[in-house]
Amino acid sequence: MSAEDSRPSGPFLDRPLVAAALFCALAVLWMGKSGLRPGDTIADVGDPLHLAYILAWNAHQLVTSPLRLFDANSFYPWGQSLAFADHLLPESLMVAPVLWATGNPVLGYNLAVFLGLVMSAWFMRWLIMEATGNPKAALLSGLVYAFNGFTLVEANRVQVIHLQWWPVALVFLGRFVSEPSFKWAMGLGAALALQGLSGSYYLAFSALITPFWIGLAFAGSARRPTLRAARALALAAVLACIPVVLLILPYLIRGLPRARVSGGVDLIAYMSPAPGSLWSSFLSVDSLGREFKGVAGSGLMAMGLIALVRTRPGWVRALGLIAIATLLVGVAFSLGDIVSVAGTAYGPGPQRLLLEYLPLEGLRHTPRFNALAVLGGAVLAGLGAARFLRSTRIGAFALVALCVLLPLEQWSATGYGVTLPKTADLRAVYRDLPSGPVVDLPLFPVRQRRYWAAYPFLSTFHWNPVLIGRTSFYPPGHEFLAWLLGSFPDARSVSVLSRLAVRTVVVHPRVWTEEERQERLDRIGDFPQLVRRPRAPVSLAPSPLELGDEVYFELGRGSESPPLCAPSDEVPADGLVVFPMGEETGENELDRTLDREPATRWSSGADQSGWYGFQVQLRPARRLSAVAIETPSDRFPRVWPSLEWRAPGGAWTSMPTEFSPDLAWETLRGQLDGSRTLRMVVRFPPREVRAFRLIFPTRTPRPAPGFEIEELRAYGECRF
Repeated sequence: MSAEDSRPSGPFLDRPLVAAALFCALAVLWMGKSGLRPGDTIADVGDPLHLAYILAWNAHQLVTSPLRLFDANSFYPWGQSLAFADHLLPESLMVAPVLWATGNPVLGYNLAVFLGLVMSAWFMRWLIMEATGNPKAALLSGLVYAFNGFTLVEANRVQVIHLQWWPVALVFLGRFVSEPSFKWAMGLGAALALQGLSGSYYLAFSALITPFWIGLAFAGSARRPTLRAARALALAAVLACIPVVLLILPYLIRGLPRARVSGGVDLIAYMSPAPGSLWSSFLSVDSLGREFKGVAGSGLMAMGLIALVRTRPGWVRALGLIAIATLLVGVAFSLGDIVSVAGTAYGPGPQRLLLEYLPLEGLRHTPRFNALAVLGGAVLAGLGAARFLRSTRIGAFALVALCVLLPLEQWSATGYGVTLPKTADLRAVYRDLPSGPVVDLPLFPVRQRRYWAAYPFLSTFHWNPVLIGRTSFYPPGHEFLAWLLGSFPDARSVSVLSRLAVRTVVVHPRVWTEEERQERLDRIGDFPQLVRRPRAPVSLAPSPLELGDEVYFELGRGSESPPLCAPSDEVPADGLVVFPMGEETGENELDRTLDREPATRWSSGADQSGWYGFQVQLRPARRLSAVAIETPSDRFPRVWPSLEWRAPGGAWTSMPTEFSPDLAWETLRGQLDGSRTLRMVVRFPPREVRAFRLIFPTRTPRPAPGFEIEELRAYGECRF
């Protein structure tokens, strides 16, 4: 690929301004309804609302208290709450002027998505243009990189589609190989830092692949790195790592998240278009189309492989080797822990080795490794197009056809697009709130938990601390607190809010069903701590957030309660034997509740739709005053257990176990203190016990999430 590739020729699509216009038009198409109505329409009420909140928070905090960026107002009373998700600082800086000028977080978010798509296409065009000098190939590689099934499916997550800094890094890597100077090394380091700071997945991916990139760059160019080059790279790496370390430090202090890592994709997914797309009538449709590289796109990638065989050592050959390695790494790791092909498992995948030796459990969404396959494939497609489109006559026709076909074969209707009330109306709902923690109630039910992202999003119109939200990783106790607030208004929820120093309760009556609405509003009057504020409700048109007709309350402090007794004199684990009660409980792994290893647990399964009971025998019989169960903070029983006991030689007797506001607060407070184990303690007057039963009658019209028990404990004393 030489001088003839760089001569100006072909249709007007070669021109930079026309290419930019094409990228912008496709970005609007990829965004769907939110691209056409960016001021009040967002992709979805889940992740996009939360991500819009983060962008708005960053813009707000950068001009008010930039050194406290991570002290976000979400997930009160937990501190440094921005560290529960990606910080999105690079994306925030891009759209901050718009947020400052308009105060519209939806517009800011949609602009960030638009910029991510356009910049990804433009910078890939720059990479291939610099490598080959062929504007046609550069244009096509930009289309392949930014407008594909992966970015279409992930267009509702702004941090996932900001892929633009990897091509920039490769541009500077190519320049560094030709001229090993510090300025090009610094460009490489800065681009990789920006890509890593754009999203935590991409930080891990960059750290994984960069050493291979550098090695292949020198090997493919038939150059040997000098000591001067190594020094330049080392210094640039140190300088680039400074902002990265500063911004990941809050995550390290909090502790790297651990999550249930998702399954990988079936290898067949890379050949499966999305339902309703151009090729779906001819090929398998068993996937979202996220991994599908297209027929035309795959053809260009294959041409890139063929062209690479005939390419002499130099940067173009090195870039091709980098593309192949990146593509293979992306595909291999996206397959997950177990490699599956057409539904048949063939053994462990490379990801198992990766997770075994690196602390990457937080990267729970395995299919996002496909981003590397997108990068490698786009580079190969660009190199293939540069070889294929040499002829001016053939190239002109093929360029136009490919500019239509490449996006068309990837596009399908996603259904994204939710229209929200206008910014002025939302601001009216939250105007003039007193300073201090605010809670929006009632909560959307658990089956609509993605709507919980609305609570931090709505806080952008008052910036007071809020309690409940939706994010990547949750603080311990968030699920328990949400469960308590789900029964508002009742004694437990009101008491917990008062103890958390919440001072304003905004009630959204439309969230309740029409049948229960008036009864719930009337019940609020049973709590004198809730004083209604004289404020006219705001009338809003129906929307998914169920806003309008809000009622506002000030919450006063409740009276102090005497402290609960502290269990002591624990019964040794070998003095207890646990048996199941009922078919739902089952004996499987039940002995794990007594092994004093929190990592080993008994599980109810996928949900709490059954009736669960545990009978515990004491050997020998002894005096008891309390029983406790310890569960993961997000997998606790959504019902307080009832208790039965049997004295030596006696019959079974039921014992009242009221779930009082004091017990609710005690359970939550342990989580607020940082414990990742949720502890539920049942107390009773001291008595001689031979055996006891804990019963969780969790049959409900809507099954609750499953629960797990890490440890079951019994205590002889309970002292004040």
